[in-house]
Amino acid sequence: MRYKLFLLILPALLLSACGKGVVDVTRESYEPKIVVEGLLIAGQPVGKIHLTRNFPVDADLRHTPLIDDVEATTAVITEVESGTAHALYFVAPQDDGPHVLKDYYWTTGDPGFIIKHGQSYRLDISMPIEGQPLTASAVTHVPGPGLALASLNTDTLPYRAVDEDNEIRHFKLQIDRVPGIDLYMTTLVCHHAVMDSLIMDNPYEEIDADEAEEDMEEYGFEVQWIQNTPQTAGRSPITIYWYQLYFYGDYTLTVHAVDRNYARFIQTFDNVQEMDGNFHEAYIHLDGDGIGYFGSASIVTQEITVTH
Repeated sequence: MRYKLFLLILPALLLSACGKGVVDVTRESYEPKIVVEGLLIAGQPVGKIHLTRNFPVDADLRHTPLIDDVEATTAVITEVESGTAHALYFVAPQDDGPHVLKDYYWTTGDPGFIIKHGQSYRLDISMPIEGQPLTASAVTHVPGPGLALASLNTDTLPYRAVDEDNEIRHFKLQIDRVPGIDLYMTTLVCHHAVMDSLIMDNPYEEIDADEAEEDMEEYGFEVQWIQNTPQTAGRSPITIYWYQLYFYGDYTLTVHAVDRNYARFIQTFDNVQEMDGNFHEAYIHLDGDGIGYFGSASIVTQEITVTH
């Protein structure tokens, strides 16, 4: 099964062992934690904030609630500069399903509460887990204004098209950077991720039709980023490579200028083992009993099309 970036976060339970990759995953090493997945987008209302709990490795998730007590759980986003607080409420599917984790979330439900460039927001959570009153909090500073798509060589390309020198062409863009930001994440979402549109003659990866049909949504979502860019105004290039595109058809390309919280999390959460085998924790900026991330981003979008 292919890997997708934005799914359930698992806590890092670590045991130092020089030269050997050893992780203690026994129940004795388990500590209840509030799991936080929240990203604020400048210029938009608060979207879906995922707040759940972690579990022991031997827990039967079929009979374990994502939240022990929804009524006793509170979550608030506060505008740091003004002190204005906005309570979050829990949203769950109203039909019989089946459902996945992302279908359960918290939000303010206030379309008039718009996230502002350059402002700071604090998330405070109180959640009882296994009888323990746990709390977590974090502050994100939203990137300032300035992110823009300065240029795009083309919005439509035939799959692996070549130029007059027989060199493969790619979608190439230039972005205007945001001062103070050094990581820009790009996501690609296919509008019609279906078998009929899947590119089977893919030279970068052997596609198994049965596996692809099971993981269709994952094939239709791709993430990359550029990092260590100058933290000054200016322009930086981004190239969309063909190994990121699995379908013919239309895509939404989104460039995110991300805050330090989210940037450091995505740089480290999937890279927790050193070359000598020792493990370390991902970068987690939450205070208290939380794991995961609470961050923010400024975004710009562009539609692109892959043709036969």
